[in-house]
This record gives sequence, C-alpha cells and structure tokens, in this order.
Amino acid sequence: MKNKHLLSFFLCGICIFTSCDSFLSKSKLVIANGNTEPHINPVNIQNEADRRIYPALFEGLVNYDAKADKILPGLAESWEYSKDFRSVTFHIRNTQWSDGTRITAQSVVNSWKYLLKPENETPYTYMLTELIKGALPLHQSRTFFEELGIKAVNESTLKITFNRPDPNAVDRMAHFAFAVLPVHRILELGDDWCKPENIVTNGPFKVKSLSPDGKLTLEKNPDYWNKDNIFISKLIFVKAETNQNLYEDYRSGKIDWIADIPGETIGIFDTNSDFTKEIDPCSQYYYINTSHPLLNDEKVRKALIYAINREDLAKTVFDLSAVPAKSVVPVTSSSKTDTLYDVTKAQALLKEAGYANGKNFPSISVYINTTNSANKKVAEFVVNEWKKNLGITVLIQEEPDWNTFLAARQGGGFDLARGGWKSEARDAASFLEQLVSTDGNNDGKYADDEFDSLLRKAALLPEGSQRNEILTEAETIAVEQAGALIPLYYTVHYNLFNSTKWEGWEENMLNVHTFTGIRKKVEN
Repeated sequence: MKNKHLLSFFLCGICIFTSCDSFLSKSKLVIANGNTEPHINPVNIQNEADRRIYPALFEGLVNYDAKADKILPGLAESWEYSKDFRSVTFHIRNTQWSDGTRITAQSVVNSWKYLLKPENETPYTYMLTELIKGALPLHQSRTFFEELGIKAVNESTLKITFNRPDPNAVDRMAHFAFAVLPVHRILELGDDWCKPENIVTNGPFKVKSLSPDGKLTLEKNPDYWNKDNIFISKLIFVKAETNQNLYEDYRSGKIDWIADIPGETIGIFDTNSDFTKEIDPCSQYYYINTSHPLLNDEKVRKALIYAINREDLAKTVFDLSAVPAKSVVPVTSSSKTDTLYDVTKAQALLKEAGYANGKNFPSISVYINTTNSANKKVAEFVVNEWKKNLGITVLIQEEPDWNTFLAARQGGGFDLARGGWKSEARDAASFLEQLVSTDGNNDGKYADDEFDSLLRKAALLPEGSQRNEILTEAETIAVEQAGALIPLYYTVHYNLFNSTKWEGWEENMLNVHTFTGIRKKVEN
C-alpha cells in the first residue's frame, strides 16, 4: 500500500512537471514589428524595429532596465570608475556564445576593434570614437595614433580609458553601438556570419529561422547566463502594416504586441487598458544642407524655421498625438517659451537675405522617406506653410526605400531632408552631439567652433545645473542663432500589449525591452 501511494505521488509529480513544461513550451510571444526587413546584425541597425530585435539576440557589457530606469549588469558582472572618471574597469562574467565559445575581456576588445575599422563604419561609430581614447585615429586609419584605450587586463577584466573624464560613460555603453560581436565567427565566415543559419548569439534568444516574408523566429538560448529569468520559449517578429486586419489579429490572439503604432492611425484601435501612450524622447526635424549655395545663409535657414506653425502641425497631421517642438532637445525645451513660430520675423529674415515675398527664391526640395505615412503629410503641411507665409515653393522628393534614402542623406544628396533622433540616455547632449562638426550623424554638415567647444566642455562635467546651462547655451547657438536644422515635433509612441495574457512588460520612455521577466500568465 505504501509503495502504491508513493507511485501515485510520483505519477502526479510527472503530471505536474509535464504540465509546467507544456505551459512553457506554449510561451510564444508574437510582435508586429514595423514594416521593414528585419536586420539581425547589430552593425546594420537602422530603426526602432531593428533596435527591438537587438537585445533579444545580443548582450553588451550592460543592459537597460525598463522598470527601474537604470543600468543593469550584462556581460559585465560589475564595474568601477577611476577616481578621476577617466577610465572604467569591468569584470566579465563566465559566459559563452551560443556555439559554446567562451566570452572573455579580449572578446570585447576584438569586437570593438572590428567595429572601429573604417569599412565597418555605421551612423553610430562616433559613439565609440567620441568616448574611447585613441579610437578616432584608429578608425581614420592614421599611420600615427595614440594607444587605444581598450585593454584586456586578463580573461575577466577589461579596462576602458576615455578621451576625457566621463561619469556617464557606462550608461552610454548600453547602446547597441557598443555591441559585442562574435569576431571568431566573423573571421571564419566573413560576411556570411550573420546569415540566419550561421549566426551565433549571446543574448536570451538565438535565431531559428527568417522567412522570405520577413518573419523572424527566435528560440530560447540555453547558453544564456540569465536564462532562468527568461520565460518566453519562442519570440516571433512579423512585418505588419498598421491597419484594421492587424488589430483583428491582435484581438484574436494571433499577435501579442503591436509596437510603434503611428500616431495618425491610432483611431482604428480601441484605447483599452492594453493601450499605452508615452511622450517619446524622440525629436523629429529637417536637416539643412548647410553647404548648399542658398542654404548656407543663416537668414534663409532661420526664415524657414520661423515660418512653421507647429501647434497647427500637431493638430492637423497628428490630431494632437505629437508634441510641437520648441527646439531639437525635448528633454530641456520644456523650459523654453519661444515657440519658433513668428511669421513677421520669418518674412523679415527672408527679405534681408534678398528674397522679399519669395521673389527670385531658387528651387529647392525636401527629401523624405515614405516608409512612414506621416512623413508625407508632415512635408505637405510644412511646404504649404512656406508657400503661405513666405511666398516660396518647395518641392517634395519622396523615397520609398529606407536604405536608399539613408545613403543619399548621409552622402549630402539633398537640400532639406527628414531626420529624427531618439536619446537612449535621455540627455540633452545626446541630441546635440549630432551637430558637432566631426560627428558621423551630422548630415547637414553644420560646423561652429563655439558650439563644438561647449559640447566638449559639457562632456567633462557630471549631471547638474552647470552642465545643463552649457548645453542650453549650445542649443541656442545652433538652433535659434544659426538655424542648423528645422525642429518640427516630438513623437509620442503607442503600443498595444496583451496584458491579459502576459505580465512583466514595462512601458518606458525609451521604449526599450530586454524580454527579461516577461512571462505568460498561468492558465487555469
């Protein structure tokens, strides 16, 4: 009898564990992740959809914490700054790639040296060259350069030396610009290393498949050091247009999360408890090609800036689901009273430039990508404002392919061009750094020695009023005095996440998610 009860208990236990395993195996999270082809190579990240994939596959030295708004350990278990904040020492945990290869301090050194090669330049390479001592001359392949400030002290100790004191350096390293790549795999396979069948990862998931329609399927990585806090067995990213069918798929349970819903389309969705809205630390604007024969005149640039009614833009195009921009920095601009809209001032500036009432104003165009339907509506509103308030005609040049658009903009092939910037650090400097003359994202080629000097001065200071005052002064010089770019609006990001089915998903201003702690609710 005793053995019989023992057998019953044992069989019951099997049923319990089988049920749990079965439940975990059904923990499939499906994300509608934009309408562009997914990129699984961190070097190729170009938009929010790609950035959402990155933390599922790769982990850098540190991670963002959506819930607590802080930086968490990643590959690095811990770290400490030097007393003068000119360096930081990381202690690398004992972990490995999904192919079993050990990740050491030297792995990080090799990865960042790879990212600094000129042929591997990205719009975010500047984040390494601005921060790390000796990185810029190495990136520029000079024959004479100082020692690179990345050193593997031993297998588990990594020391990073900065160009200047930086008490916020570790926060910056949560960005995908500081990704740690499997260089051993890259050396073995070359460009083929990032094909779905070849790629190895060190994040919570690894690639299972990438179908021709852009559906990316990931499965849990059993070699991930923090796998016990990953409760999703399968992660699926699908391409999707924002339309009624997408919402029906959400309502029926086929999709668990609709990410980055454009503000102008929110009317088709029920604003139920799953619907989240946050003012995004993301600034939208037009780059100005300052080398253009017409646009190198700051009077013309400022006339274009002051002729736009941004309040009407937010209301007309976005039904107030966007915030009118007072400058390029949404973090600090809340204290500004200047709305950047003054038709009288704009007309006077244009007259001073020699184009009173728009007479003899040369033909120019605004270059936009139409991968987001709002971009054309914004451009139509803005060129109408210029026609109405200044008497000038500006054409709209549309580009449906994002890669083509990006290449043309970075190459200076535009008069005016749509741009946007989101700050992971939520720091004013993050928005302003793209206007530094040597910055890789300075597509308008704005250059001002005083502005550059202020940004470098601010970089030496910790967070506080003195640093904020310097950044505000720099912002005033670049936007209000020089007209370096044309601020338009700050975005508001919307998500639909099925909180009835899932828990642990945290809405946050950065719209960054590492998938740690997200779990399916227990079914009765």
